[in-house]
Amino acid sequence: MPIEVCSEITEIIHELNSGKVIAFPTETVYHFGVGLKKTEEIKEESKGEAKTDAIEDYADEIKQRLIKMYNTKVKTYRIGETCPVLMISGMDMLCKYTNFDTLNHLDYQYKVINLLIKRYTRYPVTLILTINSDYTDILPNRGGKIAVHLPSHPKIKEVLEEYGYPILATSANYTGQ
Repeated sequence: MPIEVCSEITEIIHELNSGKVIAFPTETVYHFGVGLKKTEEIKEESKGEAKTDAIEDYADEIKQRLIKMYNTKVKTYRIGETCPVLMISGMDMLCKYTNFDTLNHLDYQYKVINLLIKRYTRYPVTLILTINSDYTDILPNRGGKIAVHLPSHPKIKEVLEEYGYPILATSANYTGQ
């Protein structure tokens, strides 16, 4: 599979919107990722039974993208073997894709997560949270839980902020390394 190097944010966003797998640097290693813009378009444009069909079709498309993404690093990937991390840009995405905004604001978990995100934004933060029920049929998850990562690497932070949607990602190293 030929790899194109895109250095401009607009090029990277174009690749994400085209459904392509991108490779990008993070704090420790490179990651492969696929964009999720179409998820929101389907949710906004479709109604009733057509919405259900569109979501099922898109969930299948996401599975195919994930297979393509994982097959760049392993020979054979089967859905469910591992779940990608959801790369997000900040609190807005965190609240939209997880149950974070439904937690009791007096709850210890809420306070710790809020403190981590607000005080340590220059560091990467990964959280395991309950996925928002609106996305359980679309996004890969394990028992309703999803790993959410707020990166600190300036390039991917800029991509996420400009793109405006999360990126499903996995590390580019071989599984088990």
